[in-house]
Amino acid sequence: MSMQGILLAGAPLELEDKTSWEVPAQQLDKLFELSGHLGLDGYITPVQAWNRLMKYFDLASINFGTLEALRSAMIPHIKCYG
Repeated sequence: MSMQGILLAGAPLELEDKTSWEVPAQQLDKLFELSGHLGLDGYITPVQAWNRLMKYFDLASINFGTLEALRSAMIPHIKCYG
């Protein structure tokens, strides 16, 4: 099973807009570790982006408005390749 499969194994049966679920930190850490071996030639994975954000921001200062501003600023630069 892929690491993504492990993460999705804990997902709710029906995923709708704004559906969320808990993922153990150790699974995200492992996914981040594995992402470094992909050789993406200057691109980063979502877990790498999240890791950079968590290092940059104080978690206590992040609120919905902050996340929405980040999302809006990042959308033009994000490409999903499946």
